[in-house]
Parts: sequence; structure tokens; C-alpha cells
Amino acid sequence: MKTVNLYIGGCPLSTHYSNILENKSDYDLEINGEKTEFKISIADALMSDTWDFVTLQQVSTQSGSFETYSPYIEAVSDFVRKNCPEAKILIHETWAYEEGCTLLKNHYPDMTSEDMYENVVRCYREIEKEAGFDGLIPAGELMHALLEG
Repeated sequence: MKTVNLYIGGCPLSTHYSNILENKSDYDLEINGEKTEFKISIADALMSDTWDFVTLQQVSTQSGSFETYSPYIEAVSDFVRKNCPEAKILIHETWAYEEGCTLLKNHYPDMTSEDMYENVVRCYREIEKEAGFDGLIPAGELMHALLEG
């Protein structure tokens, strides 16, 4: 099995969309969990192999705000489908910040961790249906369940 991660820390869907339009090689390439010294574009990564799955994700600082997804998630998904027609496209749910976390205070000042969790789940479920993804990876719900223990 081969897994590839294209990484820009804190990168929202809007930037992924812009990077596709400009074919920017701004992504750190990680292969099977190991960092490489390479920078790559989304297009080059998609065309570098035959992929079974491609996952997409909104940055956690925006994942609880539905209006931050469109039109970017649809455009990115369309680009993936065009370049990897055989791949299943999954949306990878983020998780809520813990209570007292600086990111929660800065990005969701009027929310508790539980509020953020509920918004993230709602956003990902809605966008999964609207954008016609092949599935959802419920990482946020798993993290929530583990923390609730």
C-alpha cells in the first residue's frame, strides 16, 4: 500500500483551489508517513500514479463554518475526478478543538468545544451530500467519542 500526503499547514480549501488554478508546487510531499525534500503540485501528484482513493479536507480553523466550503470543495473535487476518474473521493472530517484551546478562542470565540464539534459534523455531513463524495472519514466523530470515553 502507498499513501501520499500533500501538506501545507493550515491550508484552507480556497488556497487548494487557487493552487490548482495556478498549478503551484507549494505542497510538501510525504510518502507513507515520511517527509521528502520534494515540493509538488496537486496536478503532478494526481497524475503520478493510479489512485484508489483521494481524500479532501477543510482546514480545522474553518471546518465549522459551512460557507467556507463552497465553491472550493466542488471545484477541487471536479479537478480530482477529471484527473483520477477511477479514484473514489472521500472527505476527511476534522475534529473539534478542546475546551480552552487558543485556536478555539481565536477562531470560534462564541463556541464551546461541543458547539464546534456539532458544527463540524453538520458541515461535513451536508457537504458530503451536496458535493456527491463517495464517502466520509468520520475522524472528528471518532476523536470526540474517544475523548468522551
